[in-house]
Amino acid sequence: MNNVHSVFVTGATGFIGSALIKRLYSEQIKIITLVRKNSNTTLIDQLGIQKVVGDVTDIHSFINNIKNIDVIFNLAGVVTDWAPKELYEAVHIIGTRNIFEAAAKNNVKRVVQMSTSEVLRKDNFDCNLNDKDGIGNPKDIYTKTKIEGEKIGMHYHKIKKVEAVFIRPTWVYGPGDTTLIPEIIYQLKNGFMVYIKNLKNYIPLIYVDNLVDFLLKASYMPNISGEGFLISDQEKITWYELSEYLVNRLGGRNRKICIPYKLAVNLANILEFFSKNTHKKNRPILTKTAVEMLSANISVDITHAINKLNYNQKISLIEGLDKTIEWIKHNNLDNLRKK
Repeated sequence: MNNVHSVFVTGATGFIGSALIKRLYSEQIKIITLVRKNSNTTLIDQLGIQKVVGDVTDIHSFINNIKNIDVIFNLAGVVTDWAPKELYEAVHIIGTRNIFEAAAKNNVKRVVQMSTSEVLRKDNFDCNLNDKDGIGNPKDIYTKTKIEGEKIGMHYHKIKKVEAVFIRPTWVYGPGDTTLIPEIIYQLKNGFMVYIKNLKNYIPLIYVDNLVDFLLKASYMPNISGEGFLISDQEKITWYELSEYLVNRLGGRNRKICIPYKLAVNLANILEFFSKNTHKKNRPILTKTAVEMLSANISVDITHAINKLNYNQKISLIEGLDKTIEWIKHNNLDNLRKK
């Protein structure tokens, strides 16, 4: 990569982080990873990558390990929609502040901060997302804390001259995914897929290796500090079409139920209330956040990212889905699903 010789990666044991460090390793970039005490570091150990045991919420656990680092990839995040408010705030706000503060004190040139396309969502069903319209008005704590993380990064960009680049991906999928495609397949195999409002809502996807391409370009392209980039693949597919493709490749039939939005919200409220008051650890089968995502018809305009990051999509939707399906076939579906 242009002028990038050493990187520090948080969230390196996660889905996206694992794909990123494999690519960095193949390009012979020096990598230091921040891992929590109980993280599965099998891949990191296999590649012989340096690891620091610590946590983004504890700046003292890593601040002395990022001297002479060119770029920090801050991918640490809470990936479920069913976690305590305090955890989202600790990782997305306190953790992000710690990363930028450590970068400022160690003269790290740039931080590539993982955000989400949800920060751009407006409160309506038909959404045409782009980077021009600015931040939306989210209801959920996950997105609210992601927005706060971006604000922290902008502060350090403006006041302490740390280059900050914000990556806002849509739904990420691919080998290693434990939240999206495995969950859809599980629902299809064990009953039916629930759709909300209608069967025509588009879901914007990005294959994990395409996202890694964006991340690498964001680490070295000049004159992009302080900017956010909506990231997505460019083919369109609806939730129903996605389910149909998975069923056709894996067998079975796409049994479906389509419920009105208000009914879905009421059902999610009941399930969430029951789960909270019975102290269940697993998320309900339907949450309010999931309802908002399933009921939205989303299209994306990534012109800004294509122009500024000089990006060309390498893996098509069909190729990406096929790679993901083959990976799932060689794994236990129940073990893949994480909430």
